[in-house]
Amino acid sequence: MQKVYTVDFLSKKQMAIRHPGKNRQSSVHIFSSRIKCGDCGGWYGAKVWHSNSKYRRTIWRCNNKFDSGDKCSAQYLDEDEIKERFLKALNILCTEKNETLLDSMP
Repeated sequence: MQKVYTVDFLSKKQMAIRHPGKNRQSSVHIFSSRIKCGDCGGWYGAKVWHSNSKYRRTIWRCNNKFDSGDKCSAQYLDEDEIKERFLKALNILCTEKNETLLDSMP
């Protein structure tokens, strides 16, 4: 995945290339680094429930939910619900695109 770079294969020294902190970007999924928590300001991440069973589903949860110290109390979001809301917002934007474009022009 090339998250780190090994400088010397004998000594196994690695040089980190990802920037630490809350503002780093991820592009693993279409919604990665796009859903921000309203409670703590952290990013939501995809988690898989029941990965080996017929009840498998993907949810999105604040990444600070189980941090030591300040735990976030935000609820999880179902991926199907996120997709449905995104499509609804996109349809509204497409039907009102002329009004939106005129509002954005000086």
